[in-house]
Amino acid sequence: MVDIARSADVSREHIQAGLQEQKGNTAMNDTDEGTLSARPTRSPFEVVALVASAGGVEAISALVRHLPADFPAAVIVMLHLGPGKNHLIEILDRASELPVQWATRYEPFQPGRVYVCPSRQMLLVQPDRTCDLEPYDSITQSRPISAFLQSLAESYGPHALAVILTGMWKDGVEGVQALKASGGTVLVQSQESAIQPGMPHAAIATGVIDGVLPLQELAHVIPSIVTGGQLPRSYSEIEAVSALFRGHDETSASLRDMAWERTAFGPVSRWPVSLTTTVRLMMDNGVAMALFWGPELRMLYNNVYRPLLGSNHPQAIGLPAHEVYRDIWQHVEPLFQQVTTFGQALHRDDQHWTLLRNGRVEDVYATSDYSPVRDEQGNVQGVLLTVLETTGHVLAERRAMTLRQLAAPILHIDDQREVCEHVMQILGHNPDDVPFALLYFVDAPRVTLRLGAATGIEAGTFAAPHVIHVSEGNPVWPLATVLEQGKPLVLDDLTTRIRGLSTGSQMRPPSSAILLPLTPLPEEHIQGVLIIGLSTRGIFDTPYREFLELVAAQVSAGFATARAAQRDAERMEALTALDRAKTDFFSNISHEFRTPLTLLLGPLEHILKQHDQLPSAALDDLYLVQRNASQLHKLVNTLLDFSRIEAKRARLDREPTDLAALTRDLASLFRSAVEQAGLTFIVDCPPLAALVAVDREMWEKIVLNLLSNALKFTFRGSISLTLRALPGHIELVVADTGIGIPEEEQPHLFQRFHRIARTRGRTQQGSGIGLALVQEYVRLHGGRVRVRSQVDTGTTFTIWIPLTQQASIARNTRRDDASA
Repeated sequence: MVDIARSADVSREHIQAGLQEQKGNTAMNDTDEGTLSARPTRSPFEVVALVASAGGVEAISALVRHLPADFPAAVIVMLHLGPGKNHLIEILDRASELPVQWATRYEPFQPGRVYVCPSRQMLLVQPDRTCDLEPYDSITQSRPISAFLQSLAESYGPHALAVILTGMWKDGVEGVQALKASGGTVLVQSQESAIQPGMPHAAIATGVIDGVLPLQELAHVIPSIVTGGQLPRSYSEIEAVSALFRGHDETSASLRDMAWERTAFGPVSRWPVSLTTTVRLMMDNGVAMALFWGPELRMLYNNVYRPLLGSNHPQAIGLPAHEVYRDIWQHVEPLFQQVTTFGQALHRDDQHWTLLRNGRVEDVYATSDYSPVRDEQGNVQGVLLTVLETTGHVLAERRAMTLRQLAAPILHIDDQREVCEHVMQILGHNPDDVPFALLYFVDAPRVTLRLGAATGIEAGTFAAPHVIHVSEGNPVWPLATVLEQGKPLVLDDLTTRIRGLSTGSQMRPPSSAILLPLTPLPEEHIQGVLIIGLSTRGIFDTPYREFLELVAAQVSAGFATARAAQRDAERMEALTALDRAKTDFFSNISHEFRTPLTLLLGPLEHILKQHDQLPSAALDDLYLVQRNASQLHKLVNTLLDFSRIEAKRARLDREPTDLAALTRDLASLFRSAVEQAGLTFIVDCPPLAALVAVDREMWEKIVLNLLSNALKFTFRGSISLTLRALPGHIELVVADTGIGIPEEEQPHLFQRFHRIARTRGRTQQGSGIGLALVQEYVRLHGGRVRVRSQVDTGTTFTIWIPLTQQASIARNTRRDDASA
């Protein structure tokens, strides 16, 4: 068993508060399971510069208030246009545990002290790390903060931490850039928490800062990082993470909260383009997808894939594939190796997975595609797994097979015991749906029930006694209740009724069972009871219950007369073969009609080309034959199209198309008929900016069907056709001022063979499948169709076809005409 189940705009403050980034360029070791490199024990910063202008007194006071008495770095306060001398010193001295003093010329900066630049002075740090002061002239010296930071960069380089606080204008931009170029660190007060956001905004705009935090968080972060703590996540990392994982779903939130710098993936801002492109495709996709990247095939996945992981989400993020699929790795490893070694994509239908999800173990089946993901040099760096769950389809096929195996032979068995043995033999071949089964039939006096046959449990044991007396009852199976009520009974407490139950399979013994009465005919008494254990690896849902009830119906048929059994078996076979019969009918009837029609129309067209040699009366008859034969040929082709769709053989043959020109050409075919009908025909198909990848034949049928419908039911006014490009879609609108469609009929409009009764039209011809075919073609293009209509006002059909990024992608799927 594999226990792999067990907002687009994220505020910068939320992300910054959640994840921390290692200071500097500490690289990940591919073999250390994503642990961080050890940090130096000494403080990386020897000086902290607090710079501000308007509103800066409050901000600087808030920061120095949180500096501990043993703060290991010097603090320099540069307040642009600060207040008077005594006033500022008194404020900071009351707020700080550190000694506060004015900066004086030639004095070295000592750790654990706060140095304040005097008012109307420009402070510079000399190469020997001493203070230099110059008189400040606001006219000739317009960037005192930038000059200070530049001198700090030259003197301290990577050992300097600058904090840009509230202030006006753009002073400090050049200094921030210089300090970052020298390896220093820059934090910025968030604009929302700043009294004047000008200086923070200008610093952020440089794109080189290390973090943006509210003032309150800065007060806690500065002492932490100066004493060896971690830096907040870099601004570029914040932008990269929020852009890549921008969804509102749970998985996107988990991926945003990941400390990527602590994983083998490394910071998102440093991911290669091939990785970010693939992840963006995966996260924006509506299909379950997982990406396995790097030598260890570490896992990422989208929100649609998350249910397949159950309680292992979000722990599975970043785990190697061999850990995620630990219990089946021996089976799936060759698939991954084939993709990574040979760069060959693989497709697997109905793969079996045993997953722990929804609080229980389940058998799950899925169609999977394993695709190579290449880097910028063309080398395979990962595997993209696309999963489409097919559990319902596989279970239906498996159960239908069991029903077919039950149905055919049972009709020819006359002996009741042989019926029981046959039933148990067939059910024993399907332990996934029937872990065990017991078949009891009622004796003629109706006082006892005898065990006819058993599978999964040994006959004669406590759980499967040979005889059960109706009057005395049984501690395990309440058969008397079923005989009295005449309806199925579900028991959910088998573990207490039967201690140590074993079915001889590797699956956990069932904890539930269903007791099904066997009644050959409605007017007859119950002839027996079929007991079936319920699978522990499936959900007891409606299809499962219906399957078991159908099994009981088959057993009942075996207990009835041969004729009743025959009728019941035919009904069962009809149910299981219904879809196949419909498809075969459409396909066969279409082919049977199309061949003679083709042979008829060919000579007929040849004869009509010699119309000048034919009598007028005969010519009219031949044209009548041609029109009706062509109409029938069109209907046959439509039925054949539906047979392809029903058989899942219809495929798109996309090709880049000038869709506006094609649509105008199709509309021109109707202009004469529309104008002869006295209607206005409006065609608005301006040229599109690019070619559109569509199946031309399907597009023609979509347009022609909609225009034909509009002409058929419009007697006055106009018909309009509009084609335009929307973001990501092409929109086609066909509107008319016709008789309209009643509201109660609109939900059935796209149903096959549905026709609205007593509707006035130019002709009563039509198969009732034109609009159904339009909807199927639109769906094959991945599009949508909408109808809006009001009686006596008109009808509007709107179709949206999504634009594909590369038309050539669709060329590997072709319409399988030959097999239709």
